[in-house]
Amino acid sequence: MASVAKYGRGYCVRYRVTDTQGVTTQKRVSGFATKEDAWAHARDLERKSNAGIDVHGDTLACGQLMERWFAEHCIPRVAATTLARYSSNIDRLRALPIYDLQIKRLTPQTQTDLLADICDGVGTGREVTMVTAQTIIDPLRLSLSWAAMHGIIPVNPLAYAKLPKVPKRQQAILNEHDIDDLRAYTAERPFRIPLLLALYGGLRREEAAALRWSNVDFKRRTITISEALTCTVSGKLIQKDPKNDSSRRTISMPRFVMDELQDAPKQNEYVCNSSDGKPYRPESFPKATKRIIQAINEKRVGTSIPPMPEASYHDLRHTHAAMLIKMGVQPKVIQERLGHSSIKITMDIYGYLMAGLQESVADALDKQVRKNRHKDRHMQANAQATIRVSKSLFETENGHVSA
Repeated sequence: MASVAKYGRGYCVRYRVTDTQGVTTQKRVSGFATKEDAWAHARDLERKSNAGIDVHGDTLACGQLMERWFAEHCIPRVAATTLARYSSNIDRLRALPIYDLQIKRLTPQTQTDLLADICDGVGTGREVTMVTAQTIIDPLRLSLSWAAMHGIIPVNPLAYAKLPKVPKRQQAILNEHDIDDLRAYTAERPFRIPLLLALYGGLRREEAAALRWSNVDFKRRTITISEALTCTVSGKLIQKDPKNDSSRRTISMPRFVMDELQDAPKQNEYVCNSSDGKPYRPESFPKATKRIIQAINEKRVGTSIPPMPEASYHDLRHTHAAMLIKMGVQPKVIQERLGHSSIKITMDIYGYLMAGLQESVADALDKQVRKNRHKDRHMQANAQATIRVSKSLFETENGHVSA
């Protein structure tokens, strides 16, 4: 049934597949480092075929595979929020032809067409961005990779199908005037506390929404991030762990922020509450930020002040990082304050903002050298003066002796 052959630097397994029309085609599974690994896979194919298992995927449909992957792999291992997202995306794909398409019919072009259909709203009636479309097909791509890894299908037909590159959204960094206007506008509004937590603590919206008064230490002027609050696609709120282990952190806050927290009404166990006294839901943070910025820009109409960038709540976190960089704070401290898992992430995100620090470093070095040169010249002048005085004393003493 199968054979092993040399393929590039490794080995591959070749086998034949006969479809319902009687047409026989040869398939190949590559990527084996040794001949022994390849033969082991070939024997496994033969064993499964003799047991009546459909090793070629002739009858297995994409929808069947996604449902099996969800039941066997996701439910025991995946977090509740991610599980809900996968379930919702499988439901979306169920309305498209891909759900009933046999896996053996999949090609990279199938993925391209699928993404285009999702973006155009085919099957859902709602157009979405390419980023959202790629998220929707995650269950398809992940289930194929899982099935190939566990021998459910001999090869992943989309293994080399690349996703289109989507330009990243540019960070909207606010300047000092924008920050002053944000603080002035929210002076008597409930969203002031979430805004201060992002601008001066760098909190993510899920972290700010989950912050409890028990995590605020007024004596030490710190807040502790130990959990996050998020919601599923169905709108159910879920308490979960922070993004990573480094996201569990204790942050020292400015005194004026702690004073405002001290004066804020303690309506319930959560710090961030809306005007009705209920905790802010995570999805309301970007909406509130957008409304505030729109209101400020309306006031700027007809003035010489340029409009504020259309910043998201997460951009307030970026602005916090930019302020720290401008103050010359060490990248390691910024990493710990933002809760990044490694300093590489911090440098990748904010490295371009640190480029301006090169000039200040060069100026500082130049100033140090000039200072040392002045000190050297002063020491040299003192040394020469000392030599002259010593020489004069020596001559005087010698003259006195000779006299």
